[in-house]
Amino acid sequence: MGVRRFLTLFYDWEQRKVEEITVRLSSICSDNNLPRVEYEDIISGTGRLNKDIYAKKSRKSGIAFHKGDVLYGKLRPYLQNWLLPAFDGLAVGDFWVLQPKNVDSSFLYRLIQSCQFYEVANQTTGTKNAKSRLEIGIQNCIHHPLKYLRAGNNWDILY
Repeated sequence: MGVRRFLTLFYDWEQRKVEEITVRLSSICSDNNLPRVEYEDIISGTGRLNKDIYAKKSRKSGIAFHKGDVLYGKLRPYLQNWLLPAFDGLAVGDFWVLQPKNVDSSFLYRLIQSCQFYEVANQTTGTKNAKSRLEIGIQNCIHHPLKYLRAGNNWDILY
């Protein structure tokens, strides 16, 4: 009969303000060579595209994003329109384009899917000024910080 052993790792919990782990991009671009991502292109709750966006014919302007940035659909947060693109492009519509800062993009992508982030985003929906929405969201996260664990270069969210 074998003996099971469990490796227990202990790490210190770190709390950080949202502004320490991400930068919101807002540079509008209309480069015709970049693919456009719109709400209708994302399969809700999965973070996958439902079509070849390179085949789309569109001249709409949008917020420029780069590979590894995180797109979070703010129009109706309950639709869970989020994407971690592996390409550069333009986010067309009411997206927060979040660039990771001092964290891996996969951590930021998982963070925006958390209940805590959803609550913050939902509380700020309807605010007319996009900048104030993000500031309100950041302030809410500061007052109700998200906890996460760092083990080397790996991050985990504490729910």
